Amino acid sequence: MELGCCLLRKLKVEGGNQEMKSKKITSDCLGKTILATLLLVLALPVYATMTMTPYLQAVTSNSIYVLVECNLATPLVNVQYGLTTAYGTTVTATSASATVSPVSYIHKIKLTGLAANTVYHYRAYQTAGMNTADYTFTTAALPGTSYRFAAMGDFRTNTSIFNAISLLVKNANPRFSIYGGDLCNDSNYSTFKTEFFCSNQLALIAKVPFFNAPGNHETWGTNTQATAQAPTSSSGTQEYYSFDYGDVHFVSINNQTTYSVGSTQYNWVNTDLSTSTKPWKIVIFHEPAYCAGGSHAPNTVMQSYSTNIFEPNNVSMVIAGHNHYYEHCLVNNLHHYVIGSAGAPLYSTGTASYLVYASSTYCYGIIDVTPKTMRMVVYNQAGTQIDSIDLANSVKGAKSLPNATALTITQFVIVTYVPAAEAGVFYVQDPTGVSGIRVETSSTRPVKGNKVKIKGTVNIKTNGERVISGATYPTPSGSVTIKPRALSNKAVGGSGYVGNPGGGASNQGLLVKVWGKVSKVSGTTFWLDDGSGVDNGEVDGTHGLKVIDSGLSSPSGMMVIVGVVASEKVNGKTIRVIRFRERKL
Repeated sequence: MELGCCLLRKLKVEGGNQEMKSKKITSDCLGKTILATLLLVLALPVYATMTMTPYLQAVTSNSIYVLVECNLATPLVNVQYGLTTAYGTTVTATSASATVSPVSYIHKIKLTGLAANTVYHYRAYQTAGMNTADYTFTTAALPGTSYRFAAMGDFRTNTSIFNAISLLVKNANPRFSIYGGDLCNDSNYSTFKTEFFCSNQLALIAKVPFFNAPGNHETWGTNTQATAQAPTSSSGTQEYYSFDYGDVHFVSINNQTTYSVGSTQYNWVNTDLSTSTKPWKIVIFHEPAYCAGGSHAPNTVMQSYSTNIFEPNNVSMVIAGHNHYYEHCLVNNLHHYVIGSAGAPLYSTGTASYLVYASSTYCYGIIDVTPKTMRMVVYNQAGTQIDSIDLANSVKGAKSLPNATALTITQFVIVTYVPAAEAGVFYVQDPTGVSGIRVETSSTRPVKGNKVKIKGTVNIKTNGERVISGATYPTPSGSVTIKPRALSNKAVGGSGYVGNPGGGASNQGLLVKVWGKVSKVSGTTFWLDDGSGVDNGEVDGTHGLKVIDSGLSSPSGMMVIVGVVASEKVNGKTIRVIRFRERKL
């Protein structure tokens, strides 16, 4: 409008000084036109731009968060998702979290109503038509499902190493990752962008969600909170939290907020772990309870957590960072790991009585989980294996492992029998009474009823009996009275036991109660026949279950015997045996 008025005034100018006046008016109009144009440009909104590819957080079996960084808080980001690249569903962020130094906006979009253990496609946009590329994610597995996840920590400073490790982790195809903090060297968001959100890490976390336990470098400040989204848990806070994935319960502890013994966080961790019924429990935090060497001493508060909370509640493994190396420590048969550098400057390792293995190297872990077993392999930055560990959450799980596998049974098992006739031998079984096993040790044996955690090597004896040899165990944690399971003679050892040489039955080592009539006596060994026709392995046609180490001078008649299931090989056959513990009248 102002431009039109100027032109009209120009046309009305008359007289001898018309040319001079015309020039002046034209100049005035041009200046006003430029000013109007500038004001119009300044009044227009800045063009909305997504400044980083999306990444994933807080995955569950039916939901996940997509986080997208943009230069503006509005318009809010939209995510399209579905089972194919046709997508089909669109959801809009409810808000955006602002970072500082510089200001940026992280839009957090929760996708809900998803199917468990399912691959989804997704893409994001802030301005309609300006879509990201297509990405995929997989929702969390349900119990009973085997899967893989990764563990890393202390990424800061050396971005070329971190970039290389991120690619190796991506190629290992984990379902998610757990991070032990120190994502970058300080809390400035520009440092997040240059040290953590590197190209291969972005490619990884666009597909593989991560859960972080904050470190002392990024701290638990505005930028850390803006760039992270924890799953909803009973903690009621984003600072520390827990989540379930398949058969594993994870707890993330925050060393950057109050975590002292007796604090709200300490009490919550105790309640959370004691109430979880998952067969596996993993705890992650930044400052290690046990370590040797480096620039940071063991955290004595976290040692209290370990003694008072982790060990009694059957935590399977503890993963920390902070010291920049790899260390594996074993305290009371609980494995503590320092997976402390995916890029941070390396430290020298030290020595300690509880140190199992140490290496001053960049590292990451790949963990494979089944309902019964867990295996972690640790690699360096070249992808070369430097350590591994096998865990079983029960005797039944231990017996599913190959021979010569070194393992720890992470759950308490119960001592069922300590034979006087065999030095260094005792039997244990799962509290559920599902499976038992023979244990051989050079240590002082526990007593009947003790609750222990066993570490050793699972093997099979020449008589077909499974055994954990070279076993060690911490001080027994109390004792219980165990009730034997009643089994018919034919059920002892499992179906098809005779004629299965070299095998081991799932109920070997189990405390049982059997019955029958004495069919044969040979010294202190005798056979019980309950009429089920069990082949005793002899050549004289006698039937019945073999009972050994009985201590009975003249067994005869009908008997009820309590003992543990074992085996022997006779005439090429693995036969059913009971190692006598007591006689029931």
